[in-house]
Amino acid sequence: MFYLSLFFATVIWGLNVIIDKQALRTGHPIEVNFITTMTTALVVCVYFMIAKKSGVQFNYTPQTLAFSVLNGLLIPTSFVAYLYALAKGNVSQVVMITATSPIIAILFAVLAFNESVTLSQWLGIMCTIFGIFLVIK
Repeated sequence: MFYLSLFFATVIWGLNVIIDKQALRTGHPIEVNFITTMTTALVVCVYFMIAKKSGVQFNYTPQTLAFSVLNGLLIPTSFVAYLYALAKGNVSQVVMITATSPIIAILFAVLAFNESVTLSQWLGIMCTIFGIFLVIK
């Protein structure tokens, strides 16, 4: 189920770029973000109700609330920046540059959680950066 979930998310994220680009042909990035966010809120409410009816327990700890609110501020802000870039740029360039986000996440994980990164992982990160550089040139 783990790999199926990853595959499903990856395919949907790839498809979302094409959908976003289509929406931006006629809509402003703020408009597209607003409609997307409102739709997302409705879908998340349905997921939440299904989870509650299924017996999922939620513990609204201060840490959960603080980081969730922070995420709630950062995600739409980054989405608007991404939409502006996508409206002005080529899909291939925008997607390749935003594909560096896992690298940034790894670096923050090293700093914030003291996670270790092996030599082969560092080499992979460097190859990824080099590959992205080649594609966007």
